[in-house]
This record gives sequence, structure tokens and C-alpha cells, in this order.
Amino acid sequence: MKLHFLLPTLLCTLMQANAAPSGTDPIPEKTVLFAESFDELTHWSAKPFATTGKNTLTIRAGNAGAATQSGEILTQDVFGDQTRATTNNYTITRGIFSFLTQARGYEAELSFEAKAEGVPRPAVPWEGIRIALNYATEVDHYVDSFNGLSGTFPWKKFHLKTRIPADLRNASLTLGILGKRGSVSFRNVKLIVTGPPMSALFRENASRPYKGHDLKALRGFNTCDNILPNRRIGQTVRDWNVNLLKLHLHLRNIPFNLSDAELEKHLEKTFRKWDRALEEADQCGTFLIFQAFAPWRDKNDWARSDLFYTRPGYAEYFVKIWSKIARRYQGNRRIYAFELLNESCLRIEKQPGFPDYEELMERAAQAINTIDPERTILVQPEEWFGIRAFETLRPIRAKNIVYAVHFYSPFPYTHQRIGSGRTQQVSYPGICDGRYWDKSMLRKTLQPARDFQRAHNVHMLVSEFSAIASAPNREKYLSDLLELFDEYGWDWTFHAYLEFYGWSPDYIAAPDYEQKYWDKAKSWTHKPDNPTAMVLKQFFRKNELRKKQFDRKAFDREFPPSAKATHSGAVYVTADAGNHLRPVPMRELPGTCSNPNWAKKSIWANTPQLPDGKWVPFTFSFLPEKDGEITLTFLVNDCMNRTDKSSNLCTLAWDDLALEGARLINGDFELRDAKGKYTSWPWFGGSAFQHESIPPRGGKRMLILKGKQQAAQRKIKVKGGEPITFRGSVRVIDCTKK
Repeated sequence: MKLHFLLPTLLCTLMQANAAPSGTDPIPEKTVLFAESFDELTHWSAKPFATTGKNTLTIRAGNAGAATQSGEILTQDVFGDQTRATTNNYTITRGIFSFLTQARGYEAELSFEAKAEGVPRPAVPWEGIRIALNYATEVDHYVDSFNGLSGTFPWKKFHLKTRIPADLRNASLTLGILGKRGSVSFRNVKLIVTGPPMSALFRENASRPYKGHDLKALRGFNTCDNILPNRRIGQTVRDWNVNLLKLHLHLRNIPFNLSDAELEKHLEKTFRKWDRALEEADQCGTFLIFQAFAPWRDKNDWARSDLFYTRPGYAEYFVKIWSKIARRYQGNRRIYAFELLNESCLRIEKQPGFPDYEELMERAAQAINTIDPERTILVQPEEWFGIRAFETLRPIRAKNIVYAVHFYSPFPYTHQRIGSGRTQQVSYPGICDGRYWDKSMLRKTLQPARDFQRAHNVHMLVSEFSAIASAPNREKYLSDLLELFDEYGWDWTFHAYLEFYGWSPDYIAAPDYEQKYWDKAKSWTHKPDNPTAMVLKQFFRKNELRKKQFDRKAFDREFPPSAKATHSGAVYVTADAGNHLRPVPMRELPGTCSNPNWAKKSIWANTPQLPDGKWVPFTFSFLPEKDGEITLTFLVNDCMNRTDKSSNLCTLAWDDLALEGARLINGDFELRDAKGKYTSWPWFGGSAFQHESIPPRGGKRMLILKGKQQAAQRKIKVKGGEPITFRGSVRVIDCTKK
């Protein structure tokens, strides 16, 4: 495992006496690029706490000479939160650039032997015993470091996988201790070639890689549960023409180590949401990604890593969860892909008996391959969204893999003026972190992912990218990125829609924006026609939608009328004075209502005959002639016993009610007022919103009406000449004698 930390521009540039490999011939594997004998410290930054003898370097923390707090060591996470080392710095550094100039792009391994005594476990895993390769490139400064070493141990051999950056401009090696006490010794420090550069694997006439779809491109949004109520998926597709949306499963919300039965019960809450999303996606022609999000972490764990890699049972539990998801949605082609894990964090070296990141991905992917052999699987690189992670990512040994990119570079631009830091306003194109950022710099920054794509002949999807809505010229930044994605043939999902205001493409910073209130609604203004939205829509207009063709026979087989009695609900629509309504023929839609009675000012529509024990979708369309207001009334028809022909009282439940062409408030009956109390529709004759044994279609509430003596109403504003489509779900609760 390697960890990237961006470094300050002050990178040690000490010169070396030895010569680097020369020539343009390929460098064979096992070639030693650099070896340190420690005969003397001529080429190292001399410090009194560092001594050599018998080809060994020894660092003694707390020894003579004050520990430095120089700018050489920074713990800067890939999120860009820059802080100095949290403890004393007993490290020395030497330049190694001249050894690496002919090995740009090559895979390599830093091997070393070390022994230690009394080095305390640090607060963060990249401190303690410090072994770090520092790289300066055209686009960034970063570190590959071996993390997690501390304590007391005899001589041991260690290995750090790395790749010499293809755009290398400088390099150095740091050894020592970040801590207050203890000693560490190093010997046999070597940097050895282990593989060719990515470019050596390129194949110009390679076959087309697996990408999991036959559309020209998939372009859409990351979103969240906010898109599920009130048929917002359909509205989003109509507004933006997206053909891909991503939804999440929050792993942290799942208690660890539930039994199979308990786990299935817990997952069912998410499955019900996803089932509804798939049903709506079928109707509007978009595709979905289901992603495992927010992996289990312990904020007090010094390893700062997801628990899959350090705690027993978590990796197996993760695979079990994905296996259950795969079985539930086996063969469902409306799902484009399962994205196995979002921004997983492995901050220490592989631990005995535990998987590393690639192994964890392989376990889950192979389990899915077995259950659903045609399912597309998305895999991100480890290390959150660091694009450099593609340089050492081992291709996953499983079928149907597409690789996911996260991109937020330059970070001070994309995340400016939010949180507690990053107060400086940064523009694009422009200077950021001492470099001029424009489209050519974005291209260079994306190169590790592009090289991985070409070297391994795989398909890529950018599953997160964005810039905060307060970033100047956000639209230009996104336009340049999207042109590059199209050039490379990459699919993408923009982050994010109907999530946080500041990421949403239809919001801008409020005129009185203050950073200390960045996460408050008042800091952002809804502006659907802003330049960012226009740029995205320019690309979304090229999307193809793929609606599911309605199969009437299959629908009738899935929802056969009850053999015991006739059950149906009724929707009564009336218009205000001076307006006329007329039904719109729509036989070829799921659950189409019949329209036996139609007057110019009203329509009475019946739902399909209902089966026992199933939620049934219903659809009903009409056209108002003029602008005005209509009233929707929901009633229950009496049911007739098929055996004795007696008329009985029927109780029905309604849920997931939504309109296309007009706005329906509280169609899922989950809306609460300012005091947190549920609000309800106007009704007469009584109604209920929960049942002791039958769950709602989604959420916690549904509308329950018994017989013709109960009804519920809602007034709706409509526009003349614009068709109104009313969709929802209905099911039988019970049928009793009058």
C-alpha cells in the first residue's frame, strides 16, 4: 500500500555523486536504480541525531540537537488539509533525482531493512518511523511512504511499492523518526525496477474493452435519497436528460455482524427504495448505479483505515452484503453497475491475515460474478480520490470490471471557501499552488488514469468530479473537463444533484455569501439557468435514453386480479369553473386506469383490478384545456365476493403518489411541519396512515381508506394544454362484509 501526501514546494534538491541509468533501451526488471551504503552521510542533510557505521544509519530521537519543525515534512492528506507533523521531526533527506531520470514511468520497489527500539505508536500512521519517497512532478508534489512502523523489533525486511512518475522533475528520500523518543536503524536501502512503464503496455489496435452498455455514453448525476420521493427521478430526467444516476448504501448504518435474517431485514429498507427507483428509471429511460458508501471506520483508531484491513470479520461481512444485493437484483439490466466501495482508506501496510484493497475488491467482485455473471462492477482505486493511485493499482482479477475515477484537482480551487480553511479565492484558468491551471494542466493531471486505461485496455467512468458553486468560472473548469472525458471515451456522473446546495449545478453562491455559513441554505441561491447548468445540459443533450417497453401480458401475469373478490380504487378529478378536462389514451403504460365516466369538467378513473397482497402501480393521464386548479379525490370502490356475489367494504392503501406536468405536495405522506409532526391530506370520513402488519410501499406512512365513506383530496394547479400524468401504487388491505 502506498499513501500520497502532497508536499510543499520546498523539496530537498540535494545533488548526488553517482550517475543515473543512461540510454533509451528498456530497463530490465531487478535493475538497482539506487542503493545506499551509509558509509558516510555526504549526500544527506546532516543532523546530529543521525550516525552511520557498518553500512547502517541510526536515528536517535531525543538525542543531541533539537528536533526540527522545518517545512520538509508536511502531513497533507489528499483532501488538501495541510498541517505540520504533529510531533518532533528527527529525519534526514537526500536527493535521488539523478538516479531516476532514465526510469521515469517504471514500476519500482523500495526495499530496506530496519530495526527499532522504543519508538512510541504515533497519533497518525504516517508518523513514527518515517520512510518516504518524495516526488516533484509537473502537476504536484507528493509522497509514497511506508506507514505504520513503531515499537521495538529486530532486523526485518520491508518493501514499498511505487511508480516513478512519468513527469518526474525532482526526487528525494527521507528516513528517520517523527516522534519524541526511540531509535531506528536502516541498512540495505535499495530502489529496484519491478515492472515496465505503463506506456510500454499500450496497444494501438487493442480490441474494444468491456464497458457494460451499448450507448454512445453514460452521463448523469451522483445523488441521494432526496431524489426518491415524488417521482423526482422522472422529473430529473425530463429537466436534464441524464441517462445515469447513482444511489448509495450507507455501510455505517448497518450494524456489524448481523445474522443472515437480521441483515436481510435491515437491507430490505434500502431494497424497497431501490425497487421504487428502478421502477421509475424503467419508465423514464435512465440507468442506475448502486454504490456502497461510508465504510466502517473508527475515528479513534490510530491506523486511520477502514476496518476491512485491520479488524476480523469486516471484509467477510462486506462480501456477504454484496452477495445479498447481487441475488436481489440478479439480471436486472436497469442497473448499470454496482460500485463496490466509495473512497476507501488504507493508511498502513497490508496486515497479516487481512486483505489489502485489491484483494477486498476481488473477493466482492468474484462473489458477484458467481451470482450474476453479466453484472458490471465499478472499482475505484484506493486512497480516496487520489488520481496517482492508478499508478500502482493492480488490475482486479474478476470479470466485467470498469474503473472509476474521482477528480477534484486542483483541490484549492474545487473546494475553496468552504470548511474552516481555504479562505483564498482561486480562479480558473489561473494560478493555483504556484502552477498555472488550464485545460492542458487538467490533461496532465488526468494522465495516470488515462495511462492505466490504455495499458490495461479497460473502460473508465468518472464517478465523482465537481467544483463548489462559489468557485469563479466553474462553468469553464467543467467544460474543459467534460471535453477531455468525451475525448477519452469516459462515462461520468457529476457530483452532485439534490444533495448539498453548494455542489448542485442549479445553485450559485448567494450575493452575501460568508464562509462561516458555507453549509447553510442561506449561503446558496437557486438559479436553474446559471452558466454551470447550461454547460452540463449541453453535454446531457447528447444522451440517449432507453425506456423499458411495456409488456401488457407480463404485467397481467405479475398482477392477476384476486380470485376471491373484485378490488379497485378510484380517482375522481374535477376542474374549477370554466375549465375542461379530457383523458389521454395510454393503454400501453403500467397499471393504466380505465376511464368509464368522463364529463367535460370531471373524470372518474378506476385502478386496475387488484391482486391479493401486492402493491400495484397505476397510471392515469388527462389534459386540462386552461390554466387553473383541479381537485384530486381518492376513493375506494366496494368489492364483490366472486363466490356469493355479495357486496363488501374494501380497505385500500395508497402510496408513492406523484404527478408529471404539475406539482403534488406530500405524495409519499412523509412530510413533516416545522415542529416535526406529520402533515396529512384533507380527508373526510376518516383515514389512517399506518397498519399494524402491512408496511408502506416506501418510508413509514401510506394513506389507508376504507369503503366509499372515506376519501382524501388534494388541490393542484395546472397549465392549460400540458398533459398531467398521475402515478402511484395501491394495494388491498382487507375486505369485510358491510
